[in-house]
Amino acid sequence: MFFLLTACDKDKEEEYIAQYFFGDSETHAKPDRENDASDQVLTKGLVAYYPFDGDTRDASGNSLNAHFSGEVKVTTGHNSASRCAYFPGNINSYVYVPYSKKLQMDEWTINIWFYYEKANKKSEALLQMGRYKIPGAVVIGMNYVYFVNSEGISEYGTLYEDEKQLPSASIWHMITTQVKGTAVSFYFDGKLIWNDHLSAKYINEVTDDLYIGISKWEGTFDLPFEGRIDDVRIYNRILSEEEIYFLYKN
Repeated sequence: MFFLLTACDKDKEEEYIAQYFFGDSETHAKPDRENDASDQVLTKGLVAYYPFDGDTRDASGNSLNAHFSGEVKVTTGHNSASRCAYFPGNINSYVYVPYSKKLQMDEWTINIWFYYEKANKKSEALLQMGRYKIPGAVVIGMNYVYFVNSEGISEYGTLYEDEKQLPSASIWHMITTQVKGTAVSFYFDGKLIWNDHLSAKYINEVTDDLYIGISKWEGTFDLPFEGRIDDVRIYNRILSEEEIYFLYKN
């Protein structure tokens, strides 16, 4: 696996204006001590948390409750005792969180669990915050991440060399994305895949709703997710590698 970060002008479609390759593309080994992170990782800096345990309540205590739209429903989660949100894969079915200044952070970690079954899918959107050309906007897909930096330039990366390649189907995966200043990093299933820098600082000027299970990048809904999403966590800080692995194992 490797990460390709590309700054692009969407008005010029496929014309790329800059490319940045990460020198160290090795997958990091699992931390030796699973319990290096204490249980405080579940609450420290946690701004919003959506476990979808029967509803869309924000379990962080910050009252940033989400809302179902369309045919999204609660179903069985990681095991028979847990619950998650099921998305049918149409543009009318998604979860949204009304805009709040609490989510307008210049530094954050977003953690998402997802599960899909159809291997012939394209890379669909798991979460979106903000819109095209709005500094601070981000779209997280099953194998990619889009950022809009402070200059309004979209910079995106793919998890695999082949942009059409997706994570294995019919298994739960955890994606973790982080940004602070120009530094960005991406974890997949608890392992650090890449970290490097945007071409300009990340500043969050987003004043739009946050979407889960769909994209609304240029004003219309697109890339609806089909499958299950669970335990969406948004932190106002950068989690350590040990903390992220703790979340993956627990």
